[in-house]
Amino acid sequence: MKFMISAATAFILMTSMAFADAVQPFGFERGVNPSTYEAKKNGDGYTWIVDSAPNPHPDFALYGLYATRTFPRKLTSLNEEVIYERIPAFRRELARHARTIVLEACQSTPVLANFYVNRLSRFFETRRSLAYMVHPTGRTRRQLVAELEDLDRFLAGDDRRVSRELAIMVRKKDDLDYHRVMQGKLKMWLFVHIAMTYSLLIFAVVHGILAHAFSGGLG
Repeated sequence: MKFMISAATAFILMTSMAFADAVQPFGFERGVNPSTYEAKKNGDGYTWIVDSAPNPHPDFALYGLYATRTFPRKLTSLNEEVIYERIPAFRRELARHARTIVLEACQSTPVLANFYVNRLSRFFETRRSLAYMVHPTGRTRRQLVAELEDLDRFLAGDDRRVSRELAIMVRKKDDLDYHRVMQGKLKMWLFVHIAMTYSLLIFAVVHGILAHAFSGGLG
């Protein structure tokens, strides 16, 4: 996955540079936003003048470069790699298994069942908050694991085993959520950047042809 993202990034950057070189003879300068071009007519025809407005596209590309270099490294630091498309199925399986072992533990004590209803059911069965999507952290994970460990003094031997298994499942669910957020950001950047890049390139070619035509190059 990391290789594919890096290859896609390199392809986009090389294609952008190639098109920038291609449209330079038609009145474009590299790194200039085509939407800021203005025209003034003089005795010889049209002279094209560049506005000083900045181009936001390179900043977006720098974010993409940062994301493709740092996000895969953060993901590989987790215990296992996960295919993005399979994350929803893994999450459903975790939620189902958590419900099953808690229902089995209800026969001996209601402590784990009450804790699951009050604290874990929402964590396993719903999506994370918008704040987590923007900046994923392990705070909820650490808090839930610590609360499960505090329950040990109220549990017998078998129930403690179930509590530890739930703690492991909390960590797995948090890892899946982290994979979903970080891989989702990478995919979103690739789709948006590719669309913006090729839209800009098409606009640059059309604009360059028009600039060349108005300057008398096609006459």
